[in-house]
Amino acid sequence: MHTPSAEALDKRAVIVHFHGGGWVSGSPREADFICSTVAEGTGAIVVSVDYRLAPRNRYPAGLDDCYAALVWVTGHAAELGGDPTRLGLLGESAGGNLAAAVSLLARDRGGPTIRHQGLLYPATDASMTAPSHRTNANAPWLTAAGVRNAYHHYLPEDANPLEPGISPLHAADHTGLPPTTIVVAGHDPLHDEGAMYAERLQQAGVPVDVFDYPRMVHGFANVPHLFGETAAALGEVVTAQRRYLTY
Repeated sequence: MHTPSAEALDKRAVIVHFHGGGWVSGSPREADFICSTVAEGTGAIVVSVDYRLAPRNRYPAGLDDCYAALVWVTGHAAELGGDPTRLGLLGESAGGNLAAAVSLLARDRGGPTIRHQGLLYPATDASMTAPSHRTNANAPWLTAAGVRNAYHHYLPEDANPLEPGISPLHAADHTGLPPTTIVVAGHDPLHDEGAMYAERLQQAGVPVDVFDYPRMVHGFANVPHLFGETAAALGEVVTAQRRYLTY
């Protein structure tokens, strides 16, 4: 859990974070920079979830853990110094996929109510048919083959890759989802999936901000010592979450 250094005058907003790593690796520790930056910038408590990983625990184990964590945080927010009525979600890559899927579950299950979701280079479509999977097939850091391999380990053999918990882009209805900030990178097989998800949300009347960093690669917000654009990208997320998570 990440708590801002400044003393709070009242209960803080709470942001639940899901780390990346293709559903098979990664940990809250590896997302420490993102979580601490967002906590300091927003004044919110950031709770990073250590969900079960594939291939030992395939879908929907990780998604179930993430939704259960959101429910737990909501019920224990006051103990953490937080306000359960001011909840946000945050995730990068596979974590962005999980955040989008959890938002759908929360809407369909009647809660908890999420005020904002921040999605950094999210995976939203397991069909992998978006043009960027071809144009960025051999991009640095993440290739189209790497995405395909992650899905291979994450999904059971009998899974329907287009069900909303796997591919939020293919949900039948996107109305009623929380305001969303999406960050995409130009040299990333997942670039177009993020842009397409933003368009789908906008068509459903969901407030959306999209920030496209054409020179960046997948994962750039996780490594501030390499990319100057990291601060700008996280700054956009912080600005949006401050706006939507205030009273």
